[in-house]
Amino acid sequence: MNIWRRIGAIILALILIAGSVFVIYAFLHTYPLPRRNYIPTSDPPRQETSECNSSTFIRGDQDLDNENESDHDPEPSATVPVSQAEELKTGESRSEITSTQIGAQYEAIIDQLLMSLATKRLPEQQGPPVLERYGSLGHSPVLVLPSDQTSVKQIKEVIHESLLAGETSIKLDDVIKEFEFTDIHTGTTTVNRWLSELKLADPRLFFIDALSFVDESGETQRGFTYQYSYENTATGIRFTRFTLESGLKESYADPVNRENAYVQLSAVADQIAAAIAAATDNDYARLRLIHDFLIVIADYDETETIANNNAYSCLLDGTTMCVGYSQAFDMIARRLGFESRVISGKTRSRDGLEVMHAWNKVLLYDHWYNVDVTWDDQAGLPTFSESHHTWFLCSDTFFAHDHTPNETMQPDAPLDFLDFYYLNGLCATNEEQLLAILVEQLREPVDGAPPLIEFIVEFDLKKETFAQLAEQAYHYSFMLSGVKWSYHLHYGRGFCYYSLT
Repeated sequence: MNIWRRIGAIILALILIAGSVFVIYAFLHTYPLPRRNYIPTSDPPRQETSECNSSTFIRGDQDLDNENESDHDPEPSATVPVSQAEELKTGESRSEITSTQIGAQYEAIIDQLLMSLATKRLPEQQGPPVLERYGSLGHSPVLVLPSDQTSVKQIKEVIHESLLAGETSIKLDDVIKEFEFTDIHTGTTTVNRWLSELKLADPRLFFIDALSFVDESGETQRGFTYQYSYENTATGIRFTRFTLESGLKESYADPVNRENAYVQLSAVADQIAAAIAAATDNDYARLRLIHDFLIVIADYDETETIANNNAYSCLLDGTTMCVGYSQAFDMIARRLGFESRVISGKTRSRDGLEVMHAWNKVLLYDHWYNVDVTWDDQAGLPTFSESHHTWFLCSDTFFAHDHTPNETMQPDAPLDFLDFYYLNGLCATNEEQLLAILVEQLREPVDGAPPLIEFIVEFDLKKETFAQLAEQAYHYSFMLSGVKWSYHLHYGRGFCYYSLT
């Protein structure tokens, strides 16, 4: 009898031990212990990779599917709850929603965006926040004209004041006659560019429209037109008469309608700025929140309708293009006390094609930086909808790879702002460090969701090696099966994004 009792006790003990082992195993797979210097003992199977400036998707052990980098991401950002984001993307204009409803929605979105920074160290500078240093909420000049050339400034002021007054025929005779150009083509295109830059830089000019005209080849074009007469000089030509012509959107022919629309636009920008100011007093975080917030609430206009390319369409209609993103960023940044600019220029794709584009420059901690919200709302991620920060607070050198500004009278941006990456251990100087960053971040995701992992590399990282590291991190982080991931690298700035399928 004692023998059977002993056998039963042994069996029971074995069952308890097996159960304990199973519980521990399950716990470690669910809450793996962080291993900062973890190095795998074997390499996973090698995969083919796409170009290093494009994004690649992997599902399990399938072959890579190459996706071309585009100018925008058609999907809304997933960094906020769908319920909150979708309320602002139902096609209903913000102007038709009450101020209280908008404010509550904006605060909820900003709170959710802040959660992604909850476990991060934020760069900061000694002293009060920028809002207290430079001005009060809602009071910032909407446009600052360059002053290094008096004659140019006078011409721009006349154009600007005439546009604001809704004039469609702008006479420049009195201010342009003292200005010399090398030839007629240079003169007409320069003045035309000044008009375009003013329209781009001032969100109050959303009602300005292009004119339809037939060019010399008989093709119908849209743009601004001009009439002029000139005289020759010893070094070029001088205009004796010059008239610019533009159009007005039909619904804004009445100045009262224009004023009411801008009041609505300003009110929305004020609410966003106030919500961000209330959420954090960290200057870096405020700029990042503006950037991420615009990506959440606005979709890129796939139809590329010119009427949607302004701050009004971005903040009130939720559909826009590069100018809309840039103007909206500028409006909110100025309301938070930052000095900001809208930059016009061209961008180059990987196949060498050039397209017109707009982005921002903003002053942070006494240095100017480039910001391209439009490009951070994309990067070849049609399956993923997470925003990233590849083109956030960058130097002129970094932007020069694919951005060329039109205007030369802009502040220099000699530095990349990388403090956030250094403070949070997201800078890798070799392959082992990058793998450790990916594994650690995958094991400590925000709210248990597979994260977007952003980093910088300070070594020569080949695209094939990057693909292997992205896959190794997945295998060695004890993540669940059925995970899709993407990786992207652009001149030392990169990210990996892992999403449950």
